[in-house]
Amino acid sequence: MNKEDIINYYNDCKKDYRLIWRLEKVWGLHYGYFEKGDKSLSQAILKMNDQIIKNTNINEKTKILDAGCGYAGTAMYIAEKKKCHIEAITIVDEQVNTAKKVIKEKGLDKYINVSNQDFTKTTFKDNTFDVVYGMESICYAFPKEDFLKESFRVLKPNGILIILDGYNSKEKEEYSAKEKRIMKKFANGWSFDSLESPKYFINKSKKIAFIKQEYKNITDKAIKTSKILYIASFPAYVVDFVGRVFKRRTKYGKGNVDSARNQYIGLKKGL
Repeated sequence: MNKEDIINYYNDCKKDYRLIWRLEKVWGLHYGYFEKGDKSLSQAILKMNDQIIKNTNINEKTKILDAGCGYAGTAMYIAEKKKCHIEAITIVDEQVNTAKKVIKEKGLDKYINVSNQDFTKTTFKDNTFDVVYGMESICYAFPKEDFLKESFRVLKPNGILIILDGYNSKEKEEYSAKEKRIMKKFANGWSFDSLESPKYFINKSKKIAFIKQEYKNITDKAIKTSKILYIASFPAYVVDFVGRVFKRRTKYGKGNVDSARNQYIGLKKGL
């Protein structure tokens, strides 16, 4: 997968996110954090945003980098709550333009700046941020170590890096041939190369010189979103087929449906 594939995927599949994710309601492209009794996906998406706040000490003086911000939904949520400065970056021009418009409409433009940048080689100075986070975006880094190095460079001493994302449950070479096929369909459909394990991130971050590492498994909070995607994939296959017959959908749309199915199969199989 390359940069062009990622951009094309997000441009082509915005309509899918609008339909299933009710995109304009919370501007989030990520899984929801479902607690007991929760039914609303939109509310669960906001609760996932809360995980960034709960795992940091964000206040109005905190400087934050949202790495791979999408439509900056998480940045908007944090800025509304904490009134802090956030630099939000993405490589998709359409996301930059839309996010800027929404941020201005919400009166948050004094807190959030959105720009087109690659999170593995940004233009920010050393020691700029107190917090760097990637909300289901660091799967697109390849190799992911490059993102860790850049985060270390732009973080201040004692800064915090949060990668809230999908992870392999074991090392790549430990998967069976069948398991590898499931994971490949999942990754390719969403236009990223592959996931890495928690062990990979812990070992690489130690090597780079991050002082402390902590891994939290929140699969039980994300599984409901995964199932929603899986169920939606069945009628989506029909819609996608018809759309491609009439040249209204591309390979990225079909890939999105494939991933919606295979991400749940992989998660249920403990992959």
